Amino acid sequence: MTRPTGLLHRRGNPGTKGKLLAKSLEAYLLALETINRLTITYRVETFCTLACNAWELLLKAKILDDTDDKNAIYRPQRLGEERRQSLSLSECLSKVFLNEHDATRRNLVRVEGLRDEAIHLFISEVPKDVLGLLQACVLNYHRCISDWFDVKLSERVPVGMMTIVFDTSPEQLDLANPVMRRRL
Repeated sequence: MTRPTGLLHRRGNPGTKGKLLAKSLEAYLLALETINRLTITYRVETFCTLACNAWELLLKAKILDDTDDKNAIYRPQRLGEERRQSLSLSECLSKVFLNEHDATRRNLVRVEGLRDEAIHLFISEVPKDVLGLLQACVLNYHRCISDWFDVKLSERVPVGMMTIVFDTSPEQLDLANPVMRRRL
């Protein structure tokens, strides 16, 4: 389903879906800026946190778009709860990517795991292929926001910013290798 390209630039109240998309894009861009600043020592952890936030907001916008039901992004409210709780990233993933083996879903589960490690203590061991994992997360975000909402990030973000700065040799992350593609 094609969406108008001006969805994020509408005047007036953009509605919940528009606000989710705008905030998702902001978190995503900040994640890219952070991961590509080599002087930041906490860049992997920060990227994971912001990327997960960007994805959760994007997935909620997708759920709203698919269901046309504002309640679809919330958990059922329990008796005595003051505030409704919105769905977590994991819950959104299971609603949008129904197949547990979907490559995008699996990639996000791994990024979410790194985020959880960083938030709750620290990442005990940064995987050797972490930048490839994060690059796959970036490429998946671009594809999904374009497919779902016709938002072309290449029109908003310099192409060089979309590529994560690697500090490993390109041969180690050859995407032509089926084993590497599966891992990422």
